[in-house]
Amino acid sequence: MSAALISRRRMGFSITELMIACAILALGLGVIYDQFARTAGPSQRYTHRVQARMLAEKQLAELCASSADSIATFKPSAQFQQIEADSPFYLKAEVNVPPQGAANVTVHVGWNPTGEADSISFPAGQIMTAKGTRSR
Repeated sequence: MSAALISRRRMGFSITELMIACAILALGLGVIYDQFARTAGPSQRYTHRVQARMLAEKQLAELCASSADSIATFKPSAQFQQIEADSPFYLKAEVNVPPQGAANVTVHVGWNPTGEADSISFPAGQIMTAKGTRSR
């Protein structure tokens, strides 16, 4: 090899080589970002499902632990109510007290509703239900 070629190689990379390396790096980072974005959506949906299930079970336990008289006079709202002001979760509880036997308690928790306040609905898969009974 010639001395000029060897000394040129020792000086560093050419601008073309740097541009190609940056393009390859950008493509690789784009693929990695895309994979993270694809896994973040299902992860958040799963987290909402777990939180909604826990909220429904908590409300069900509270209603079932209350006295028979208070559960018989419990008049839940027929519409979903937001749990907290900044919470994405909405709750609706139903209590069916037959003349004889145990009270049937159903708690629905949904998130990210659509519609107006008086007619809230939830997309498929965005509502959890817990059912239980309260003996007298």
